Amino acid sequence: MCFHLAICVSEDDNIYVWHCTPSKTNQFGGNIICEELSEFTKDREVREVYHYADANKDEIVTYANKNKDIKWDAIEYNCETFINHITNSKQKPTQLTKAIVLTTFVVGGLLILK
Repeated sequence: MCFHLAICVSEDDNIYVWHCTPSKTNQFGGNIICEELSEFTKDREVREVYHYADANKDEIVTYANKNKDIKWDAIEYNCETFINHITNSKQKPTQLTKAIVLTTFVVGGLLILK
């Protein structure tokens, strides 16, 4: 029902993945992580890759350094908001918003049927 978003950067014949995850903490106590693709995919299945060329490595590093101590939060700051900030995307609604709306409709439907 939910998915994880990350942004990849190719450098020196390696692919690095930048993402915000609650399962890992960086040295500053925040959850913005950069790791090699092989580490990232150890416990994940990549289902889809999008090409987005407008964000470059320097912009990602600058953003990550400015926000290095931000902790992951399901509502305020998650992988989706991290990517939206880097790509300057104003994409709405988020996965959480969609889940809340769907749950509201399901619960409302069940209450009406009873």
